[in-house]
Amino acid sequence: MNNIDECLESEGQEAMRQLVKAMPEDSLSMAWRSSLNEKILVSATKQKRRRWFLNAMIPSAGVTVACGLALLVMARTPSPTAVSGRNFEMEKSMVSAHRMADVSTDLSGAGLGPSETSDVTKGPSGTDWNDEADVETL
Repeated sequence: MNNIDECLESEGQEAMRQLVKAMPEDSLSMAWRSSLNEKILVSATKQKRRRWFLNAMIPSAGVTVACGLALLVMARTPSPTAVSGRNFEMEKSMVSAHRMADVSTDLSGAGLGPSETSDVTKGPSGTDWNDEADVETL
């Protein structure tokens, strides 16, 4: 640390200090300040446009790359029907049975099974529901 202090107290440093103190102080003209402000404003506008462009284009580029990769992956995976050379009789019969079951369900409806039906003329304990007093108690 002594070395730095010695350099600051040297004769050359003192001469420079005196020269800087002796320089006249110029105040900047208002015209120069105004032109500087205009240049700064133009530069800021250009940077704002550039920043907006980057903020819009970088995410767009990312989405484009992701879509391209998705298309590449989808194009490279073989479809199940593209496999040839095997006999798919069992799979075909399973698909056919499923389609037939769908068609029959669509035509007839789901319906009720025998275990889901009950006799509505009998009460819970097997009594008749013919009496109106019994019906009103429910």
